[in-house]
Amino acid sequence: PSLRRGEDANGLLSSAAFDEEVAAPPVPLSSSLADQMARFNVGEDCPVFDGLWEYCQTYSGGSIEGARRVVRGEYDWAINWAGGLHHGKKHEASGFCYINDCVLAALEFLRFKHRVLYVDVDIHHGDGVEEAFYTSPRVLCCSFHKYGDYFPGTGALDDVGIDEGLGYSVNVPLSEGVDDAMYTRLFRQVMDMIMESYRPEAVVLQCGADSLSGDRLGCFNLSIDGKRLPRF
Repeated sequence: PSLRRGEDANGLLSSAAFDEEVAAPPVPLSSSLADQMARFNVGEDCPVFDGLWEYCQTYSGGSIEGARRVVRGEYDWAINWAGGLHHGKKHEASGFCYINDCVLAALEFLRFKHRVLYVDVDIHHGDGVEEAFYTSPRVLCCSFHKYGDYFPGTGALDDVGIDEGLGYSVNVPLSEGVDDAMYTRLFRQVMDMIMESYRPEAVVLQCGADSLSGDRLGCFNLSIDGKRLPRF
């Protein structure tokens, strides 16, 4: 997909509740670089590097443009190989993620659709996306992830949304070592119920590969066949 202009991304960032940071006054020059980085949680696992803004434009623009082309009927589905940065938050970067392109893709669909389903099969909980839509019934977030003493430490079974979004967050916390058979059974049961009751008009899928067996950051025992499940 083509690179979206910066103003396109900025407009969606505002509507994604990133507006406070986008519109905030510049940090005073007297502030130290360390203070500025700490404010937005950059450094360490979210480092600053030359071309960071262009990188964010590219992967975020890919997800936005993909959603637009699906809405226009040009394609049945679109893939952004550089996307899926699902930990990005309203006020900060997190977990190797800067701008949350999953949220932006969902927001683009919401311009034309009433109900969007977000499915996350990364080994880490999709906390940034869930947080963005935790009070909304228009995006149902479903995450299959390792739970417990594991980043980001969220996504409990009873995290189900609040206010108008109550019941629109579905978390499937799993233990390490889950294999294809267990994953298949759970995935099909949960997704069948969601598709029947929610009837989404568009789907955003975060298909992180770190739940595959042998991943250095993962601890599941899934094969390539197991990861084909998102073709629901």
